[in-house]
Amino acid sequence: MHDIGTGPRILREGMPAEAKGKIRTAALWGLGTRQANSEPLLHDGSALTMEDAILKHKNTAAPEAELFQRLSATEKIRLLKFLRSL
Repeated sequence: MHDIGTGPRILREGMPAEAKGKIRTAALWGLGTRQANSEPLLHDGSALTMEDAILKHKNTAAPEAELFQRLSATEKIRLLKFLRSL
């Protein structure tokens, strides 16, 4: 469950109160296939690449996005290669 900035209005039936304002986002399994098929990423399809999807998390996962930006070019390639293998 992720808070994607939709605010507390979203609460689906049967969901616990702590899920208010959060939605279930897609798992990373199949990410490589989605990328191979040129399918957009993120809940709203706003990212065309995995790197773009990571960087778009700078508001909700700032430390992780910053860590990604600090990786060397080789480390980024290795991480993205791993993500494509999922």
